Amino acid sequence: MTPRKKLALALIAGAAGLFPQVARAVPFYEGDDWLKVACTTYPLNLSANPLGTGVQDPNVVYDPAMMWDETPQAGGPFYFNGYEWTMTTYTDSAAAGTALATGQKTYNGSINISDTGEDLTTIVETAHATGRKTGTISSVQFSHATPAAMSNAHSLSRNDYAGIATQMIYGNGGSVANPTTPVLDVIMGCGHPGYNNNGNVASGSTRYIGGDEAWADMGSGAGGTTSSGFQVVHTKAAFDALALDDSISGRYLGIPEVGTTLQQSRSGANASDAPYEDPFNADVPTLETMTRAALNILDGNSSDPNEQGFFLHVEGGAVDWANHARTLGRAIEEQIDFENSVKAVDEYLTANTNGNNWDNTLVILTADHECGFLVGPDGTTVAYDQLTDNGEGNLPGHTYISGNHTNALVPIFAKGPGSELLLSLIDGADDQLGDRYGFDGFDGTYVDNTDINTIMAEAMDGDGRWDAKNVILMISDGAGFNTWSAAAMYGNVPEPAGLVVLSMGLVTLIRRR
Repeated sequence: MTPRKKLALALIAGAAGLFPQVARAVPFYEGDDWLKVACTTYPLNLSANPLGTGVQDPNVVYDPAMMWDETPQAGGPFYFNGYEWTMTTYTDSAAAGTALATGQKTYNGSINISDTGEDLTTIVETAHATGRKTGTISSVQFSHATPAAMSNAHSLSRNDYAGIATQMIYGNGGSVANPTTPVLDVIMGCGHPGYNNNGNVASGSTRYIGGDEAWADMGSGAGGTTSSGFQVVHTKAAFDALALDDSISGRYLGIPEVGTTLQQSRSGANASDAPYEDPFNADVPTLETMTRAALNILDGNSSDPNEQGFFLHVEGGAVDWANHARTLGRAIEEQIDFENSVKAVDEYLTANTNGNNWDNTLVILTADHECGFLVGPDGTTVAYDQLTDNGEGNLPGHTYISGNHTNALVPIFAKGPGSELLLSLIDGADDQLGDRYGFDGFDGTYVDNTDINTIMAEAMDGDGRWDAKNVILMISDGAGFNTWSAAAMYGNVPEPAGLVVLSMGLVTLIRRR
């Protein structure tokens, strides 16, 4: 295989005047002490099944010239050549999650299986093998593509929800009757078979939580302990209690009393609705609460000198669902809950909770892909029209060109030991990125999603370089640059718990082969 050329470039983070700016509030993770770089998300190929070759399809590799081609077409669905390219070469969440979890590209639909059919070692399995505790949480079903990839599960198809859930809860090769030691210590996500999407009692499928036998093992909604040792919680009060107790430990399986999502799939969604116009489901936790609970569980004994740290994956999974549905108000709601979860992590580390802090924890914020091809209100006639800021508390002016994923770049915000390693993994530069999105701090250089796995694995290898005790990966599923901007325009941007401004200076451009 021909080695990829790599560029190493130190950014002047948050440099004023780098690109024209859209009027927007500035979230704390865009501060000078966070490294910022763009990220490619393309899959190995566009097949829904393994092809057996392991060869990268060159037609789906990110290409700025193809992405920004303004050659007009005669109307929809594509409008411009660049639109057509990005809307027909995209990854799904399973392939993207697998790339992040394993460092290898694969076909769309794969959960940690290579294009040639081999199981791929995941970052969760690596963390477990080094003695770290592990957790994966989401605002959608925990057996859905991204949290499934961020686990020990391996499946030829992302749609094998029951099989994936069984692996997560009962261990590799385990079952309800004969569990093996679970790789995960915390699992939280939706899929409760006894409630609908409005949080009302209803009869639903058990497939998302492992099937009927697994549901019975969990107490059929009454709680209890699984045969594999997970304490099962369902109620909002139980999640709230976990979020307030920083002395707990053990294994926990949290399935809120709701159907497929915490809030996004509740009734009343309309494309013109501003955020929060429809009453929220009252009896379910927020992703922020689940994040605080997971942190408390994973670090429960971290004062113990033998404690090795933890890996936590947090997914704002329903951002993607809202963008699929072309409901920006719901997407902003979900993005704000995700950003409040980031704030929870910031507060936890800034407070040096149980010895966990910014000196020993690597935090990465990103998206697995863009969804919806969100642009400004004139986006069908003006190529890549920018969002219109209508002021705090108002829905930005916008258009969804697609109801599906695209091949657009997504942002990475990283902080903590090892984050700077991303600067040695640069794949290329898109010199139009800043002008198109009006997003300061990004100079157009980009890495690949597999490079995120590289720095997480490096943080855990114990070789004394780039090492971190803890790694936290936070994914806003389906959130391209404009989704992050739309939430900032609307407002309710989290404030930092305590920022330390770093001077990053210019560094010579280095080329590698």
